[in-house]
Amino acid sequence: MPSTDKHTDPVQAFIARARTQWRSANEAEKDNRSDGYDDLRFLNLQQWPDRIVQLRSQPGRERPCLTIDQIGEPFRQLTNKQRESRPAIHINPEDGDANEATAEILQGLIRAIEYDSDAQIAYATAFEGAVGIGWGYARLQQMYDGDGPDQNLVISMIENPFAVYLDPGTMQWDRRDMRFAFVVQDIPKEQYKSLYGESAVAKAGASLTDFSGLGDEAQDWFPEGAVRVAEYYYLHDTKVILGEVEGETFEEKDVPKGVTLENRREIIRPEVCWAKINGIEILDGNEKKDAGRRIPGKTIPIRPCFGQVLNVNGKRVYRGIVRAAKHAQQQY
Repeated sequence: MPSTDKHTDPVQAFIARARTQWRSANEAEKDNRSDGYDDLRFLNLQQWPDRIVQLRSQPGRERPCLTIDQIGEPFRQLTNKQRESRPAIHINPEDGDANEATAEILQGLIRAIEYDSDAQIAYATAFEGAVGIGWGYARLQQMYDGDGPDQNLVISMIENPFAVYLDPGTMQWDRRDMRFAFVVQDIPKEQYKSLYGESAVAKAGASLTDFSGLGDEAQDWFPEGAVRVAEYYYLHDTKVILGEVEGETFEEKDVPKGVTLENRREIIRPEVCWAKINGIEILDGNEKKDAGRRIPGKTIPIRPCFGQVLNVNGKRVYRGIVRAAKHAQQQY
């Protein structure tokens, strides 16, 4: 295994930062996740409190626990309307270099990506999450086209909204300013070994005793019988010097020697990076396997779909249609 000194080992420093960011996202979303999980169980017709179910199941005192669902119908009415409307990305020419012909070409390319991706399923899944528990997600991915070198852009659904952890410090309504994000998956140990046989975790049999350095975080990354693997998106900032030459803007590195760069200014240009980690090591990333690899784009390619968003004492609260209907449904 790599050195455990996170101050000298770049891999451990990278993993330590990722764990810190994941912990901050998990802590910020803890209450929403708890309430959302309860809403999802309710939508799944698990509407009787466990305590009452136990009382009504006692031998000799059995009583029925009928569920006359009054929430499923309005839920389906909303989600079916969304499916009928078939939302799609639309291109509008806005700046001086744009025109209708270019916009139409781009619109055709995006329409093809949406069609090939079955994007309507991704949109509908995100909307269903928003209606039911208050949030859902879709994302943009690059995927290889068969065995060849070509890659395609794919709009992918995220079936489980609880698998996504976003930067809690975002301010934009669509979270486009997020600095990091995680999409996690719990993989059974045997399947993990077949997928990542060279991983230190696979070689050690995913035993917690071999990774005591994780301390209290071990249960987060090694749930019973499984290993948690996370796709880790983050922004890497690069300082760039810009300036003007005869009224046109150039980067300093692109200006030929002897040419004076006027109106110089420094900007921070974010680069989007991606890595796959398991909490103690990098499974996929750059060539050195000490960080993530650069992916195209200016923002992290995950977008949420929210239901009702409330800011309660500085904390975001997400709600779907289930939350306010639960008490009335239970009384019914």
